[in-house]
This record gives sequence, C-alpha cells and structure tokens, in this order.
Amino acid sequence: MKKLLALILILASLMSLAVIPAVAEEGEWATPAGCGIIDVDAEDILFEDEEEEEDYFCPEGLEKASEKIIGKDNRVKISNCNKFPYTTMARMRFYLPCCGGWYVGTGTMVSKTKFLTAAHCLYCQKHRTWASKCEFWFGYNSRKGTSYYKYTGRYWQWVTTAYTNGDSSYDYGVVVFPTSVGSKTGYMKPLWQKANSYYTKKTLYVAGYPGGRNLSYCKGKVKIEDANHIKYQMDTEGGQSGGPVYNSSYQIVAIHHSASVYQDWNHAHRLSKRVKTLFTQAKYNP
Repeated sequence: MKKLLALILILASLMSLAVIPAVAEEGEWATPAGCGIIDVDAEDILFEDEEEEEDYFCPEGLEKASEKIIGKDNRVKISNCNKFPYTTMARMRFYLPCCGGWYVGTGTMVSKTKFLTAAHCLYCQKHRTWASKCEFWFGYNSRKGTSYYKYTGRYWQWVTTAYTNGDSSYDYGVVVFPTSVGSKTGYMKPLWQKANSYYTKKTLYVAGYPGGRNLSYCKGKVKIEDANHIKYQMDTEGGQSGGPVYNSSYQIVAIHHSASVYQDWNHAHRLSKRVKTLFTQAKYNP
C-alpha cells in the first residue's frame, strides 16, 4: 500500500511539471512591445536627394485603386481599401497605460519590415510612457470591422531622444516588425528630403483614418514651414496622426502629425535627414 501511494505521488509530481503553457490569442499580449530611443543628432548619416522613381511594391494580384471625390470639401472616402496603396496604410489602435485608455492613429509601410507614423502614437510626452498593445489594421473597413491584413504580433518602436525630452517638433517614429509585413500589404517608397520647390509645385495627398473610421484622403498644395516641416490646408481629423503625405507615384514625402490651434493649417514632418537617421538605425531588437 505504501509503495502504491509513493507511486501515485511520483506520478502527480511528474504531471505537475508537464502543464501545457497558455497560448495568447489574437488581441492578447503576453509580451509588451520593445522600445528604443535614438539620438538622431549624434550620427552623420550619408544623405542625398533621391531621384523620383516608381519604386513602390504592390503584391502580385493586388489591384491598384481608382479615386472618387465626394463632398464640397474635396475629401475622398475610400469604399474599397483592399487596393494598393491603401493596403499599405494601417489604422493603429494602441493603449496608453498612463491614461488608461485606447487611442487610434495611422501609419504606413515603407519597406518589408518598417512602418512610419507619428511619435505621439508611440510615446506619451506628458507622462513619459510608451504606448503598448498596438494593433495594425491595414486597409481597415469600419463598416465591416475587417481589414485587408491585420497584425497583432511583436514589434519594436523607435522615437528620438529629442522627442522623449519634450521637443514636439520631432513628432515622427518608426515601427519595425520581425516579419515581412510589407510583402503582404505592399509598401510606399520614402522620398527623402527634396528642395522646397518640389513641395510647392506638386499636388500631394494626405491620408488617414479620421476618428479610426474608414480610410480617406484629401489632395492639394502645400507650403513650406521650415527645413523639416510643411503645412497645408488639406482636410484631416483626429485619428489621422501618423498618416502619409504622398505623391501620385506612391512615394511618401512627409508624416502628418498635427493641426494649428489658432490657424487653419495642418502640419507634417518632411522626410528630412533626421527622419532618415532614425529610419536607418531603427531595427527589431529583442
């Protein structure tokens, strides 16, 4: 009898060591996102204007979008987001622990693994806290609650030391994925710093998810604010922060981040040298 009890105890002990670990379901987060800060003024990155070439990536079989303008304000509401380049643009849904709430923003795939957005979609300056639990809904359709592609896995987020130290003029960030998300969604080509005349002569587009709803964009002209910023009167709403400003060749030239409080202007950060420095150095760093 004693031997039988001893055998039962041994078997129970072995079973306790063989517990199957729980697997996080989509939307659950066993591991928080990685975070990184780069001093973009500390490195001298080789930087030259790039020629305007069509060097975006549209996955095979993915149809390119046609445009339809609605309303007197010239905004365009995208009814079918399952087309390039709208599949490259994600509705970001992220959680700020410092505020205890969920927020929405926008961002764009610009390579197979890298994604551009506004820094305030990644980091809260007021509380010096990183965003967490971020979901990326590419080609999001709010009516159906679906997307062309949804990513909720691990990622690494990067902003500058200037931004974490309180300088809002550095309101841009990079997210790096460990897998080739861009091979599924396609991606736009970053068009790094161009002369001021490029921006003022071209018709550009600003896109995003207003209020986290369906993707829309507006087209128009821009004015130069300084070496790193542009301003425009193209319509935007909250939720479009981090959205792309791009040209007709699907090249992203700036990152939308805010609106003027006392003037009728919206603002974006040009893809200037300091953005390229952050972009070049950012990596997935588990």
